Amino acid sequence: MRRLKLGALGGLAAALSMTLAACGGGAPAAAGSTTSLTLNSYVQFQPNWWFPVDPASACSTGNSEASNMMYLPLLHISKTDTINYGRSLASGITVSHGDTVYTIHMNPKWHWSNGAPVTAEDALVSWQILMGASQPSSPWVYCAAGIGGLPAMWKSAVATNSRTLVVTTTRAVNPVWFEMNGLSQIVPVPASVWAHYPASNGQGINPADMTAELKWLNTVGNAPMNAAYKVVDGPYQLSKFVSDQYYTFTANPHYDGYRAHIKKITYQYETSSAGLFAALRRNELAAASLPTSYYADQSQLKGYKRDVASYIYAIDYLDVNMSPKTPGIGSTFKNLYVRQALEMGIPQQQIIQHLYKGLGVEIHGPVPRTPKNKYYDPAVHVYPFDPAAGKALLEKNGWRENSHGVMTKNGVTLAFTLLYPTGSTTQANIVQLLKRDWSQEGIDVTLKGTPFAQVVATEGQGAQASKWAMAWSNGWAYEPDYYPTGGGLFRGGAAADSGGYNNATMNALINATYAPATPSQAAARMDAYELFAAKHLPVLWMPEPTGYNEVATWLHGTNKWFNPITTYNYPNHWTISPHS
Repeated sequence: MRRLKLGALGGLAAALSMTLAACGGGAPAAAGSTTSLTLNSYVQFQPNWWFPVDPASACSTGNSEASNMMYLPLLHISKTDTINYGRSLASGITVSHGDTVYTIHMNPKWHWSNGAPVTAEDALVSWQILMGASQPSSPWVYCAAGIGGLPAMWKSAVATNSRTLVVTTTRAVNPVWFEMNGLSQIVPVPASVWAHYPASNGQGINPADMTAELKWLNTVGNAPMNAAYKVVDGPYQLSKFVSDQYYTFTANPHYDGYRAHIKKITYQYETSSAGLFAALRRNELAAASLPTSYYADQSQLKGYKRDVASYIYAIDYLDVNMSPKTPGIGSTFKNLYVRQALEMGIPQQQIIQHLYKGLGVEIHGPVPRTPKNKYYDPAVHVYPFDPAAGKALLEKNGWRENSHGVMTKNGVTLAFTLLYPTGSTTQANIVQLLKRDWSQEGIDVTLKGTPFAQVVATEGQGAQASKWAMAWSNGWAYEPDYYPTGGGLFRGGAAADSGGYNNATMNALINATYAPATPSQAAARMDAYELFAAKHLPVLWMPEPTGYNEVATWLHGTNKWFNPITTYNYPNHWTISPHS
């Protein structure tokens, strides 16, 4: 899923910070008290889709983190990238009929905030919306279409009773992959609320009305104060929303999990890194991901414990638009040697050392090496930084510099615009560095800063393919594709395949990871996919940063309860103690 990445990332999620609200800027009253906190989002972005099935035009971790406060997933993915049934809505899954039938058993522990139990029909409604929004005829396209076999391998789902959902696939599949990447996408919502066009047989939404259902969802997806959002099963419920100012969550008093110590949380906005740092200096913030440009000024901050943030399960890259609709340059980007030259002009180590202040790792393929995981293959480092070699590669293929020092061939000039998110001094400096080093290869780049939400929307809508050539939308967090096979990214037709990349070998390698396999076979298939993706450059790999978290000495649990795999925080587990 597209993720926010302005300033430092890590244990407070995508550039989130918190300010004390209820105590007048002073200390919390006592340990475990029901103190309110105000959380500042240090980005010029607010969630723009609140329903837990995101469209491609509003696909970001900012949206999923907001909906995660209100709605629990069918399967809870742990910090070790496994399913934790103790925190899942499902108590277990039985696999049968040659790995084609998945019987999901709902845990009777969980209830909605109105007292009704979370049922198999609620899970079915989510399954139906996922399927409907993944069809070519859908009024809007689900942003993770292509992940977990959705929709081609999702044959049917039936709620056989209130506690049992039976899902059938079109063919035998790898159960680990299907559960981690397919069934994990199901976030049940109350059928009594969200099945706007209910089926008469109690099976969720009437199939004949799915288009109407999706059109209705489009009217309320970004209307968080709509009455539909009042019934939740998560630790918090949304109580107030003021567009472009703030939104407030209050603790769900009927939550069946660990109930919150902090009863009220408000997210409000900071428009600049300078404003965020000034608020830290005034001790207005309970915690913040420190902007990279202010690392040298850390000594000015008092009353905080400083931690290196966790790396999240994510990769960073630049999207390259290979669509023929991209005037002049789309067909050029389809040439592998052009993408190779561009990759060899990305100074990953310089970015890490000088702009991420040493807190980053190089990315050279589709799976990150941090956080530690069993899927990373160290053989993927293929293209080291070497602008001279990149220029020679272009010249070998017939490109020559014109009088302005820009490569040309057959009337095409190797010049394009790079779209990047505004709001971060560090990111602005990084794109300037890219422009400088690519110019050594005779590549001319125009930089265009745009708000993050607009970058995502421009990439995520096929009708706008002619409006961008290269974009930095901060890469991808493996959420919900926790088994990182690349199906939602680089397989032809995937919703997140913004650049129109489609390669038969890549498709075959990804498809192989879906098939039933022994553990050794599964590992070999994953390695083969990773190495091909590293070499074939469906995107341009960029380094992945982490940073520093500044956490008030009286706030506890932010790092302990952060999940780097899902990128979610769990503030219902946070506690406070007297200010020291």
